[in-house]
Amino acid sequence: MSHSQKTRPSNNLHCFKGAGIPYWRAKASGLRPSNETRATPQGHVFDFARDFDGLAINVGGIAHPRVADIGGQILIRFFSTGQSVEAGRCGAWWLDFDALDVLNKWALQSGNSLSKAAQLLLVVPLEWGDCGQMIVAQVDSPMRAWVGTGKEVGFFHGKSTSPDAARRVGTSIYAPPPGTNIRQIFIPGERSLLESCIRKISSHKIGRDGRLQPSLARPY
Repeated sequence: MSHSQKTRPSNNLHCFKGAGIPYWRAKASGLRPSNETRATPQGHVFDFARDFDGLAINVGGIAHPRVADIGGQILIRFFSTGQSVEAGRCGAWWLDFDALDVLNKWALQSGNSLSKAAQLLLVVPLEWGDCGQMIVAQVDSPMRAWVGTGKEVGFFHGKSTSPDAARRVGTSIYAPPPGTNIRQIFIPGERSLLESCIRKISSHKIGRDGRLQPSLARPY
């Protein structure tokens, strides 16, 4: 076994220590921090990607992120039709398994497909994906995540922009429907770490009739 294999983390608890806390919390909340800190008279700070108005881009993500232990939990994730299941499994954004019942009920009551319900309730504009597939997976390691409800997303001519930025003609704002508050889960860590800690249980395409294909086997 190589030295890198010996030292490779088996969980993401290091993401909740030191500089990892503000870095990953910022990403969870929709900010875009730099990978490295910059020395200032007040200490080391992260730089942030800026919007056209000079303020930090703050788009999507979750409001008031808080830490939650998710080790052993069964989660679901929606991802685009064109993505591989493996790419879907290694993503950072997930939902509690119980959220599927909420999405299915909302889809039925509103006359929308499951994909459309996921896009609307999770605030996933088509520019980010069509939510045409879903994966069910289990977290096999003692992992942590940032959790909270989704925030608004802004787009200006196909490019994401802060909903709170000065509005320009042509800006589109997406927000969850009133009264919906699905908990979203952001799991920090490198792709290779998520790949080793998240185990696929099943994967499903969402058909034209809006249903999962193959159908979901329960209970988990």
